[in-house]
Amino acid sequence: MNKGYVYFWIASLILPIGDTMAKFLLGSGYSIFNITSFRFLFHFLIIMGLMIICKKNLKTIFTTNIIPKTIITITVIVMMLGVYEALKNTSVAITISLTLTTPIFTLLISWVLLKERITIKIISTIIIGIIGAIIIIRPTTEHFNFGGLYALIGAFGFSVITTTSRKYNKVDVMETQAFMSFFATIVCYSIFLASTEITEINISSQFLLFAFAIGIISAVSYLLIQTAHRYKEASNLAPIQYFEIVGAVILD
Repeated sequence: MNKGYVYFWIASLILPIGDTMAKFLLGSGYSIFNITSFRFLFHFLIIMGLMIICKKNLKTIFTTNIIPKTIITITVIVMMLGVYEALKNTSVAITISLTLTTPIFTLLISWVLLKERITIKIISTIIIGIIGAIIIIRPTTEHFNFGGLYALIGAFGFSVITTTSRKYNKVDVMETQAFMSFFATIVCYSIFLASTEITEINISSQFLLFAFAIGIISAVSYLLIQTAHRYKEASNLAPIQYFEIVGAVILD
């Protein structure tokens, strides 16, 4: 089996674990920007540790391939804010069901920008995946509210990330993740501080433990996702994302 499929499949299975932890923190009263800022901070520290272990050149993080790194940084921030806002308003399963649009967005973007060949087999796989996922989740209006539609922003953002990763698949994966998580931490924490009174800031040991776990899942998942696109086209990998449904249904 192609390595790209394996990497993307593993990432799709573990991502819902992080979403479930984020849902718990949101339910415990922590704000979206509080969670995302520490999530990205731990993500950055983990990637930096890996780069040091692998003896990577740290200077090139902020000096090379700035355009693709910036695109991924902006879209990751927008994606996470969209997904977390959806998680705040509805369940993990409903949020994931709304992100079923991701493969469709990916298919369209990769066709327009990357000129990838879209086959009947790929289209059929996506359609079957959507139908199967809906049957498994069985989303009902009882648990749905329009706040969950923020997940569509997350879905589009994820599509941009995957197609950008494919277009610039020669860019060092760790460098991109370090660049992204560094600036995402600054942006999210700045907004968190600007929107929160000092007396309202509550950083408990439980929060840090969960944020650290989410950071590990995030770092591993996005390293796998970007690496997967070195081996396979974005349009071919898109249908594999339906495996996220399995984790979401089990954990929800």
